[in-house]
Amino acid sequence: KKDLDFISCNRLPFKSPKKMSAIRTFGVKILNSYAWFLFGYQMKDSLSGMWVFKNYAWEELNLSEGGWNLSLEIKLKTIINPKLKFAEYQIPYHDRIFDVSKQSIFETGIEHVLYLTKFKANLIWHDLLSLRLSYNIKQ
Repeated sequence: KKDLDFISCNRLPFKSPKKMSAIRTFGVKILNSYAWFLFGYQMKDSLSGMWVFKNYAWEELNLSEGGWNLSLEIKLKTIINPKLKFAEYQIPYHDRIFDVSKQSIFETGIEHVLYLTKFKANLIWHDLLSLRLSYNIKQ
């Protein structure tokens, strides 16, 4: 209905507050805030791994991450790509019943913060190189 290229499912806020542990909910909110601070886009759920996207959007993204940071990378690269339209849609969330998470919450959280910082630094470096190249070409 909005001619979107990429939709990310948003688990937050929960209709029932007991759906996810308090520490996980807090961590997602902290990462959402940090991403907003760095990139100026307020994601509602930066870590949701549930997406719907068009085939050509995947080809536009040139993804390099695997593991836990893939969710951040795919959303950030979509958001900063002027050719792609991004949106988040609320979905109902149910916590794992029979499966225990394989991640170490604090280690993964630190990895996410470092990844976001590195991603932003790479964008700034790329912009600086582009400016320098354009300056050298004009001379």
